[in-house]
Amino acid sequence: KLEKKIEERNKNINTMINHLEQGFFTFGDSGIIDSGASKFSLEIFGVKKVEGKNIKDLFSLGGISVDFTEKWVGNVFKGKIPFKDIVSLGQKKMEIWGKTINLDFKPIYKDEDELTLQKVVCIASDVTEKKQVDEKVEKEKEYAFMILSVFDSPMTFIDLFNHFESVVQNIIKNPLVMEIDQLYRIFHTYKAQFSRFHLSEISESVH
Repeated sequence: KLEKKIEERNKNINTMINHLEQGFFTFGDSGIIDSGASKFSLEIFGVKKVEGKNIKDLFSLGGISVDFTEKWVGNVFKGKIPFKDIVSLGQKKMEIWGKTINLDFKPIYKDEDELTLQKVVCIASDVTEKKQVDEKVEKEKEYAFMILSVFDSPMTFIDLFNHFESVVQNIIKNPLVMEIDQLYRIFHTYKAQFSRFHLSEISESVH
């Protein structure tokens, strides 16, 4: 009877996990993903199978270094650093198949004293839409600040662009006229001046 109850409970848990729109799986100190991974894990990572894979190979699909993941997993299970601290040093986000995936990790301990780590739960969430909305909001906010900054100092704004264009044209015509250090200082100053007007895209270009 007890075995039947446990089996039913496990079925209920698996059903619930599979209806969550999140990748959900566990792994041990070997990095091998255990059976029982949520079905959404396949969709979120774009693979046919998750169970039995090594987490380092799975994360490498999103450009995360295999060596980095291997060392991180090794240090997680050594237990020399508190779990919350070692997790903060790990990968929190990855880009895969045009999607942005958030990665969260939870510990499963062997004992009540939480001294010996048994497994780690990985929860992967697709935050692509949220990221796009956040970026749109940030761009609109940046644009509003830019307009206000320009209205506040219109002549400084015009002078900045005219001066920048003149300097760049001069560098293009006479590329050897300045030393590298001098060029670095000039562009570093321009980067700061464009940032002051909230022209982040130009500032990044200059950088």
